[in-house]
Amino acid sequence: MAKIKKRLGEILVDSGLIDEPALMRALALQKDSGLKLGEVLIKEGFLTEQQIVEAIQKKLDIPAIDLASVSIRPEIINVLPIKLVRKYNVLPVDVVNGQLLVAMNDPLNYYAIEEIVAVSGYITRITIAPKASIEENIDRYYGRSKAVEAVNDYSRAYGKKKEEKVNEVEDEESAPIIKFINTIIENALLNGTSDIHIEPQENLM
Repeated sequence: MAKIKKRLGEILVDSGLIDEPALMRALALQKDSGLKLGEVLIKEGFLTEQQIVEAIQKKLDIPAIDLASVSIRPEIINVLPIKLVRKYNVLPVDVVNGQLLVAMNDPLNYYAIEEIVAVSGYITRITIAPKASIEENIDRYYGRSKAVEAVNDYSRAYGKKKEEKVNEVEDEESAPIIKFINTIIENALLNGTSDIHIEPQENLM
């Protein structure tokens, strides 16, 4: 943890990306804006996100991760709640040798790391990824997880309701419709689809 406790401004000055006067200007702008220093530097055109990521990666020896090239298992996603991952813009990626691998765009936020450790119960290893990539994958994985949970809840409720039905003919008539709807939802989940649009049309089969 001690290795992480280093200020971003110090890292960027040490890396030669900005000088002290530029850092002071950025810090003054940060005070008025309420944004993080990195966000101010990017917004005001001092640096790009890629430059900041590379500087942190090199200075603190934190590996970068391409989230587009990995597939995260559902049980890994369940390690951290949606509220926490949104709060700090982090994403659990894997558990390796009993350690939780987490992608962050701000690995200098040791408060976030401490909370991740407390909530997950795992020793945490940090990787760095662009903010937009993490946000996109939070939507992808946590949105899909919620959808799967909703389908499972529906399936359990429908199964219970079906057992309680007395009219078997009604079951036989509704089953194909339910199967059709379930198939649409399952295919959408497997393909990462965020929306399903159905347009009823008369006399169209």
